Amino acid sequence: LRTEKEGLMFINHSFSIYKGDVMIEYDSIVSVKPGKSLGVIPNRVIIETKDGKVHKFIVERKYQLELISSIKNHIRKL
Repeated sequence: LRTEKEGLMFINHSFSIYKGDVMIEYDSIVSVKPGKSLGVIPNRVIIETKDGKVHKFIVERKYQLELISSIKNHIRKL
């Protein structure tokens, strides 16, 4: 998951069970919050969009809160 000028880009790796890349524009984001994998590992970023979709991404734990803060800053600038 990486931040771009227009939004967030998630590029699946070859081992992923999910197929296809995901682009989420900042102006479509309703909320962003931290989450936990398996209910205990704090390494998720959960993003809800205006169309009602909820996207859950696993990120490195050390970047989780930094990434959420960055996304919120982009949203505030809109």
